[in-house]
Amino acid sequence: MKKITITLITVLCFVKTQAQITIEPEEWLPCEEIKLVVDISGSSCTKLIGDDGPLYMWTWEPADPAVEGGNGQWTDSNEALQMTQESPNVWSFTMIPTEFYGVSADKVYETGFSLLVKANDAGTDGGCEELKTDDYHLDVAPPFTSQKLFALPKAVFSNDVFSFRYDNNLEQKTSMQNLTEVYVYTAAIAGGVEYPISTMGEVGNNPNLQMTSLGEGQFVFSIVPEDFFTGVPAGTPIDQLLFVARKKDMLSADDRVDEDAFFEIGCAAAGGGC
Repeated sequence: MKKITITLITVLCFVKTQAQITIEPEEWLPCEEIKLVVDISGSSCTKLIGDDGPLYMWTWEPADPAVEGGNGQWTDSNEALQMTQESPNVWSFTMIPTEFYGVSADKVYETGFSLLVKANDAGTDGGCEELKTDDYHLDVAPPFTSQKLFALPKAVFSNDVFSFRYDNNLEQKTSMQNLTEVYVYTAAIAGGVEYPISTMGEVGNNPNLQMTSLGEGQFVFSIVPEDFFTGVPAGTPIDQLLFVARKKDMLSADDRVDEDAFFEIGCAAAGGGC
């Protein structure tokens, strides 16, 4: 069998968005600094069009801001959310998403960004009578990759959510192609000892080891390692995670991928990880 050890994987983010809101740079990670750029010229609420500010971001997804004071008040925005004018009607806000919202990278991918642009005091007249723009939403998706087996987030922490991904579309082994159901043999490796959840022969009988189908040949298996691998002795740090994608019913080596995928565990996660 092939043995592959995966430590870091370059993660690109592909953005589906309206023209009004974009992210710079084009390739980014939720734990890295990004700039959200909003063009308010197309807003159906027009009172801020041509306004030279100051203007403020008001945001609620992937969560309310974790910064002190949050969004502030509708009639008195938090100064920490003041935006920068890039050009007439184009405003930006720079942040590290996982820190600014206090969420994990997976949460950013799951929900995307929802926000609007407003004056410090947006007023209380309701609707487009207030000094605000339309509500904007920006969907973001986990990366596509040319690798059949990969990890999200790219850095693996024992106390943070980790997802093992399998792209069956890239499977070259004929007997493993076009699967609609995938199970996974998985084990934690600690102190040189392998601690599996189930033996290879029993994997198909354990529903907790079935990968979730995302459709179109994409499968995912998400865990918090230190919570999932309860057989690891207390106080023994997990060094690696092992995953082998396979069919539910495994009669021979034809019913599993040829690769044993190993993921290195990093230091303790902080601030949601990426």
